[in-house]
Amino acid sequence: MTSNEPLRTAGRYRFGNFLLDDARRELRESGRRVDVQRKVLDLLLYLAQHRDRAVSKDELIEAVWPGVVVTESVLARAIMKARRAVHDDAEGAQVIRTVHGHGYQFVARLEGADGVIQASAMPAPRAARPDAGAASVPVKTATLAVLPFANLSPDPEHGYFATGIHEEILNEIARRTGIRVIARTSVAQYVDTDKPIPVIAAELGVANIVEGSIRYAGGAVRINAHLIEGATGVRLWSHTYDRTFADIFAIQTDVAQRIAGALQAQIPGAGPDLPSTPARIAAYEQYLIARSLRDRAFAGGWAPVVEHVQRALALDPDFIPALWLLHNAYQNRMLGVSDAQALEEMRRLTARAEAAAPDHALTLALQAKDAGFAWQWTAAMALWERAIAADPTDPVSLGNAAFAALGVADTDRALELARTGIRADPGHDWPRFAYLTALRAAGDFAAGRHEAEVIVALGGDRRFPAAVTLLLDAVAARDAVAAARLGAELVGMAGSQVADYVALLETLARDEPADTAVLKHMLRVAPPPNANQWMLAQAFAAAGDDDGAFALLDQIAATHSMFSAIRVRMDPAFAALRADPRYRRFLAAVAAPEGSALRPTSAGAQRPTRRGRPVRPGR
Repeated sequence: MTSNEPLRTAGRYRFGNFLLDDARRELRESGRRVDVQRKVLDLLLYLAQHRDRAVSKDELIEAVWPGVVVTESVLARAIMKARRAVHDDAEGAQVIRTVHGHGYQFVARLEGADGVIQASAMPAPRAARPDAGAASVPVKTATLAVLPFANLSPDPEHGYFATGIHEEILNEIARRTGIRVIARTSVAQYVDTDKPIPVIAAELGVANIVEGSIRYAGGAVRINAHLIEGATGVRLWSHTYDRTFADIFAIQTDVAQRIAGALQAQIPGAGPDLPSTPARIAAYEQYLIARSLRDRAFAGGWAPVVEHVQRALALDPDFIPALWLLHNAYQNRMLGVSDAQALEEMRRLTARAEAAAPDHALTLALQAKDAGFAWQWTAAMALWERAIAADPTDPVSLGNAAFAALGVADTDRALELARTGIRADPGHDWPRFAYLTALRAAGDFAAGRHEAEVIVALGGDRRFPAAVTLLLDAVAARDAVAAARLGAELVGMAGSQVADYVALLETLARDEPADTAVLKHMLRVAPPPNANQWMLAQAFAAAGDDDGAFALLDQIAATHSMFSAIRVRMDPAFAALRADPRYRRFLAAVAAPEGSALRPTSAGAQRPTRRGRPVRPGR
């Protein structure tokens, strides 16, 4: 340590009900220890120790994260957490005051600080790093990840706004530029991360990172966005937007265009924009809330999602993203209507989208889904090709298009589309589930099992059907040990409601006779959701109860369960049913093209078998 380096004094700082203790490395409120992250505590201590002045952002970054390349959004998140820990906010600023354009200052009145406990040396911060401004730096590989934006809004409930705007900016960059953008689910793990930018870039395999923060209060919006070179942490472009919510569409477009300019990327035709009106702006906010609830819909119900979607459509009946979300709710039979009513409502919503924006990617996707549910396989495939041409990076559309390709018995195209969807968003389980289905259609069971294991590990909505696939394969292989393990995992996921189903499959895996009466009781008392029909049908088939299996196939045809129909048609696990005349009637009911039932099994693949001995089919 050189003589001109200042000493940091370690002490105890009492303000209000709080005691900040450097020696014990803790924060207490009314005598109780407050759980705060280590870097947040370091930040509070540094500000308290230098309370006589405003501390610059660069000095704070150097002091709290010495020798590590971090960005201002990491600092902003730490400040937000520090304020919440001491019940402070940016508006009142009773503890930490923002000094705009510079940094932060500790302003709480100290009440009898307990004096200096010890003194320890801390090197002075290095010189502040120059701001790179709006430099245009070409890169060899135009790859980009948009990290979750920090929510700096005074109301934590406005977290939906930060989440929604982050996704919209991500989508806008992908739509308007030639840059490959890592999708939302793959970057979600970096919410509130303290990892340095070079580490994140290496983990995601991207050349550049966008990060930022959002503050929303009283109709005013502040968005800070930064483009950073992944390998070095050098800032390539930075901008702050102080606007009203009415300008939100313009901000999203501007961010995309400026990032493209900074990376010298081409800006192709982005497709039609929806015009901005006051009604649309208000509808957009309701849509953002609905979308933030969407990811929890399968666990917590669709009611709050639908409530906000309907508010959005009451404000703007032609808002295409809201029409899409409502269509999705009907598709998943979440609104308590019959299958026929749900299909009719889906067609009605699609007609509204067609009238409002016929060439919009989401309109084309709605048309494609309706065609599939009507068993119009060729039309559905053509519409999905148009939809992904309009938005080639959407993992949901790519996954749906892969299923549509299976609908026309084009397994090679299905595999290609699913792989493209996985590349677009490795963390999204829908294109992976389409890939799993296509691999099984191609007879590649080993690769299919690997993909199922990946889906289960991701922990998303499709982990249950993926785990069922693994369990059914264990039944086919008579692997009782694997079946018992997978059965326990399934009961852990879905609870006791699947216990009887799991028990039957475990019995089959032990090569013992199984009574399918319990499954027929499930169908009478609590019919499964459409997505689960193929699972039960395959269990009946594995048990040798063809009558039970065909009863499920009849339900699939009657309820227009498109994805179950594709699974039954294309999965070799149903091969034992195909000699039965009832199977040809099933193909006719779902308008399956001739020869679409099964592609020849690839060399080396193992086709699942079913029990050779008679079983008790139940009553």
